[in-house]
Amino acid sequence: MEATGTEEVDKLKTKFISAWNNMKYSWVLKTKTYFSRNSPVLLLGKCYHFKCEDENKLLHTRSGCTIEDHVIAGNVEEFRKDFISRIWLTYREEFPSIEGSALTTDCGWGCTLRTGQMLLAQGLILHFLGRGKSNLCILGFCLFNLNFSLQTA
Repeated sequence: MEATGTEEVDKLKTKFISAWNNMKYSWVLKTKTYFSRNSPVLLLGKCYHFKCEDENKLLHTRSGCTIEDHVIAGNVEEFRKDFISRIWLTYREEFPSIEGSALTTDCGWGCTLRTGQMLLAQGLILHFLGRGKSNLCILGFCLFNLNFSLQTA
């Protein structure tokens, strides 16, 4: 089927908007994050405090975290491992256009969907596998259970 002039304009418009959103939202990201060693960092209910040297010392912070309440004291590497083990979903592109539009990417409007998907996926992993599982363990779990997943044609 031959594309009409209006369809070509819509496709070009969609590509331009996608490129604009990529520049607007992707190129302004900082590549390095700095944390204050004086404040705790909370990641999914686990409190990391990089300043505390003595793990036996009870540490009270403004956030209400204490060593007894899952605080990991003075270990940046443990925080890094925990942080990079989280599920991260990003923009999709070049999928079949949504009926009634020329959109073939979710750049600029799919953030809410991805956030919900990441929350759901992380919640399921925590529920079924627990917190300490690595990405390889999760991948193995997914591959093992692949035959039991819902498939659509």
